[in-house]
Amino acid sequence: MRLVSSILLFVWLFTTISYGQEVNLQSLKGFVGSWEHVSKEFRTDGSTNIETGTMSADWVLGNTYIKIDCTLNGEGYVRYYSQFIGYDSGSKKFQSTYLYSGTLQKVFESGHFDPALDQLHLAGVNPFSNQLENGINIRSLFTIEENKIVLELMELRASGEWELGYSAVFTRK
Repeated sequence: MRLVSSILLFVWLFTTISYGQEVNLQSLKGFVGSWEHVSKEFRTDGSTNIETGTMSADWVLGNTYIKIDCTLNGEGYVRYYSQFIGYDSGSKKFQSTYLYSGTLQKVFESGHFDPALDQLHLAGVNPFSNQLENGINIRSLFTIEENKIVLELMELRASGEWELGYSAVFTRK
């Protein structure tokens, strides 16, 4: 009897947690699809680097994550990144991990989704920067529209000021 009760409890917990993740991830369904983008990196020396490319986003691992694959074409180079966004029902936060080509460094962020504004707010640590304020040095804001996603990434600069470090506009293909 205890075994049956334990199995039923496990099934109920697994179903409840999985359902909670799926419901919360559904708020990000606007990411799914194929996109073209133009992005701008605002460097600390005052220069701006412009990149263009493509992005594709789809559900992976049984709708546990949205996986984003992005190609960035700059002047004389191409770079890539993959991003995984999931919902942690324990912390009740979205979790994001970026993996970049050419390095094993990873960027981790967590945050919340504002359904009234269709915005995903994330904050975290970029290991390429050594400044921290309250344990973070980047803040990302994704605004999801019908056929467009706007990304604004604020970075904590060496001066201690938060500045726009990166922006991108993704347009649905």
